[in-house]
Amino acid sequence: MPADKPLAFGRAAVSSEPPDVLTPEQLADLLQVQLETVLKLAADGELPGRRLGEEWRFSRAAVLAWLGA
Repeated sequence: MPADKPLAFGRAAVSSEPPDVLTPEQLADLLQVQLETVLKLAADGELPGRRLGEEWRFSRAAVLAWLGA
């Protein structure tokens, strides 16, 4: 199996690549802050993210650019 392919188990695939779109929980883990901090920053418009219905989603690239600014 080529090294650049994710390992497949049944119907799910395991990949070492980080996701491009993050949940608030994943973003809190990435930033090493509390979930409440992520949600407040997002609601206040300080953190780049989008609401999809009742849920927030964050572009990993946009958040890393924001962090580096």
